[in-house]
Amino acid sequence: SRAVSIEAGNWKQLNTQGSLPVARGLGVYGGGYRGMAVFHAERIEEIGRKAKEKGLDGAILVMHYPTPADAGRITEKGLGAMMAEKGGLRAHGASIARGDKIHAIVGVEGLAVDITTCMGLLGKEELREGDILSLDCSPEKGFVYRGKLPYQEDAEAVSGPLSQGDIAGSSP
Repeated sequence: SRAVSIEAGNWKQLNTQGSLPVARGLGVYGGGYRGMAVFHAERIEEIGRKAKEKGLDGAILVMHYPTPADAGRITEKGLGAMMAEKGGLRAHGASIARGDKIHAIVGVEGLAVDITTCMGLLGKEELREGDILSLDCSPEKGFVYRGKLPYQEDAEAVSGPLSQGDIAGSSP
C-alpha cells in the first residue's frame, strides 16, 4: 500500500526506458507517481477518483507556487502528488511535501500555470486538467513525463526475471 511504501521510503520507480521527460525540476519527496493534472485544490478528490478508475495513483496538483494557506487545503483532500512552477528545496512547497508525505517536484522548468483557465504549458505543449502525467519525484531526478509510464515492477512482471543469457556480455 502507499502508506507502507512511504513509511519505508521504498517508492515505486518508473520504467523510463525509451521515454524522454518533457520537463525537469527539483524532486523533493517520493519516487514514481502517475496521475491526472488538476489545477484547483477543490477538484483534487474528483480528479483523483477519475485517475484511480484509469489505473493511476491519483491527482497531481499543478500550481504556480504553494503558499502556507495551501497546506491545509491540499492535505485534507488526500493529495498524492504536486508539481510547482516555482520553488526550491527550502521553499514552502517542499516543506509541505516532506511534512505531509506528498510526491512533489518544485521549480519545474518549462511549466507555466494559469489557474484562471485551468490550463498551463508544459514544455511547448498545452497542459489541461485531466491530462495524464508520470512524475519521477526522486531527489536526484525530478522528471515530468506525459502519459502513463509503467512502473519497474510492472515491466519486470511482463518480461519476467532476467536469465544469464539476457545479460549483455554473458554466455550460457
